[in-house]
Amino acid sequence: MSIEDIRIFIATWNNLYPVDYVFRKKYKIPFNSTEHRSMSLLDMRIDLEEDLMYGELDDKKEEKKRYVPATGNFLKKNKKSYVKMTEEEADELFDLIKIGEVIPNK
Repeated sequence: MSIEDIRIFIATWNNLYPVDYVFRKKYKIPFNSTEHRSMSLLDMRIDLEEDLMYGELDDKKEEKKRYVPATGNFLKKNKKSYVKMTEEEADELFDLIKIGEVIPNK
């Protein structure tokens, strides 16, 4: 068996079983090692599906956290932390503001 035959075998194997390739790279398991031969494709597939499942959840969390310019989404994240007040209460607070102290020369 030549080097070229070995390379063709490895490439064919990886093309037939891409889950195996991903699994080996993730856990740094050498091709055709004892550890590699002891694993089943089903176990590898379950491991991959778990990663994909939780990866999607993590992606959704990250998407919610991501700042999007000009949308104000950073203000909407923590609605519970905002103080709720009536319009009258807000008007009273605004009436207490002294514009001259906030904006000089007014």
